[in-house]
Amino acid sequence: MRAVIARATVFALLLALLVPTSVFAAPMGPKSDLVGGGGKSFSDILSINAHINPNGKVMGHITASNVPDYPAPFVVEGKVLCLLVVGNRAAIGGELTTLEAEGYDPNLYHGWYFFVEDNGNQQGVPDKISYQYPTLNPVTNCPNPAPGSAFFELLEGNIVVSKGN
Repeated sequence: MRAVIARATVFALLLALLVPTSVFAAPMGPKSDLVGGGGKSFSDILSINAHINPNGKVMGHITASNVPDYPAPFVVEGKVLCLLVVGNRAAIGGELTTLEAEGYDPNLYHGWYFFVEDNGNQQGVPDKISYQYPTLNPVTNCPNPAPGSAFFELLEGNIVVSKGN
C-alpha cells in the first residue's frame, strides 16, 4: 500500500513540474492608461481619476475649483469620456456635470478638457496642470497633450500619468 501511495505522490509531483505554470495563473491582460491624483496650483484645486480599462472603456471623474478668495471663482465637475497619454503628459476630457464660472452659461456648455504633466518626484520640478476648458459639447476625442499644454505648477499634490501597453 505504501508503494502505491509513494508512486502516486511521485507521479503527482512530476505532473506538477511538467504542466506550465501559466495554466494555473489568472490572465494578466493589458495594462490600462491612467491619470490620477490632484493638488493645488496658485489658483486651482484639482482632483482627477481617469483611466482606460483593458477593454477600452474610458472612465473617471474630475473635480476642480478655485482656491478660496480667488477673484474669479469657478467649479468644474465632470465625467471622463476621453484620455490620451503621450509620455509624461495627458489630455483628459468629458461631459460636464457641474459648471459654475463667470461668463459661462451652464445650459450651453456640456463638455470640458484639460492637460496634465507628471514630472515624477524630481526635486524642484513640480507636476503641472492647465486650465479646465469648457466646451459646448462633451469631449470624446482628446486633443494632443503637446509640450507646454500644462503650464500651472502644482504647489502641493501629485499627478500620476501612466501609459499601459
